[in-house]
Amino acid sequence: MIVALMALSAFGADHKVITPANGVPPVGPYSPGVLVGDYLYVSGQGSAKADGTFPATTEEQTAQTLTNVRRIVEAAGMTMEHIVYATVYLKNIAGLDDMNRAWRAAFPKNPPARVVLGVEKMPVDTPVEITVVAYRNLAAKKTIQPGPLESRAVATADRVYVSACKTAEEVTALAKTAAPDVKQLGFTTQYWTSKATDSPNTKIRVAALPGGAAAVFTGVATRKGDTLFYSAQVGGANIEEQVRATMRELHEALQRAGMTFASVVATNVYLDDIGEFAQMNKVYAESFGATPPTRTTIQPSGSKEGLRISLIAVK
Repeated sequence: MIVALMALSAFGADHKVITPANGVPPVGPYSPGVLVGDYLYVSGQGSAKADGTFPATTEEQTAQTLTNVRRIVEAAGMTMEHIVYATVYLKNIAGLDDMNRAWRAAFPKNPPARVVLGVEKMPVDTPVEITVVAYRNLAAKKTIQPGPLESRAVATADRVYVSACKTAEEVTALAKTAAPDVKQLGFTTQYWTSKATDSPNTKIRVAALPGGAAAVFTGVATRKGDTLFYSAQVGGANIEEQVRATMRELHEALQRAGMTFASVVATNVYLDDIGEFAQMNKVYAESFGATPPTRTTIQPSGSKEGLRISLIAVK
């Protein structure tokens, strides 16, 4: 299954790789952060300390993960207040309350939009992984229904990021509340743990969701066209063939949009088996040069759903 949603304009944007001096080194072919225009995309950060070890508790692990995120955000000249959207991956969803205590400390007011997912496995066996988008222009940032843990939506000058919702219709309604002039949903993603009847743009099965939910929806809406959101899933006999075929499909989508792999600022890689991480990296790296985009890699569930790679690209 292939899903494409395009919102494009003719302006050009400089892509700048952000690498903090004291950050945790990447464990694959990706950049810690990419700044393009007013947006900073941050690769999924794990809980590893400088020596490679993990703190003992979920609260401490989350705090360390957020510290790793903060280093990249600050290296781009921003603060945690600039973060507009976050995805939190937990190996053990039972640690949700502990994670939230660390989250409140990091975002004492006007927190970002957020989705929390329980997943099967992550690289280097990190128990927590967090990826974020930050926005440089605080004057244009608007939080919708801010709560102690998340804002239901966060609007920027040209986008709306929506937190996890029960339905796709709720995602659309929140986007319209935040920005009545919004033109389209750039993408809607459904994360699910059992058979779902809705048909969003992208559907990812995960191990668990907060509160035992069967499914949640999240998305990004755009006021003006400037970005390509694309998700591809192509089969193959083994992981190398799957990655190579999927990357070919992504390349063709980029070409149709007048872009190349150099336009890509962020990707998400969903693996059936995190044990295939090294093989995936080898083929994935063939598409990018010395400055690859940011990336988040997870094994979302214990089921065999097939490799999927999603990307965000900006001209």
